Amino acid sequence: MEVIAVDGIAWNASTYNAEAGEITIFSRNASSLPHNLHIQNTNGDAAVKEFIDLPSRGADGSITVTLEPGDYRIVCLIPGHQNMNALLRVA
Repeated sequence: MEVIAVDGIAWNASTYNAEAGEITIFSRNASSLPHNLHIQNTNGDAAVKEFIDLPSRGADGSITVTLEPGDYRIVCLIPGHQNMNALLRVA
């Protein structure tokens, strides 16, 4: 699964889909601002400890996580980036 940070303090999609179990998430920063990628439960708690740091344009990284079926949020936790909030639907 690929998640790209784009200009406008946003992800490249509002919803992502994945199969339950081990999921590898690749992320790239295509914007001019620093970002990070965290996976949260829908209540805002961290779903996994791992995250991807995207400090500058062109930065990329990946994490492999194990998720149960359900809905999660893909977020950037940098102050002021609360609009970077996408749904991750795991089936």
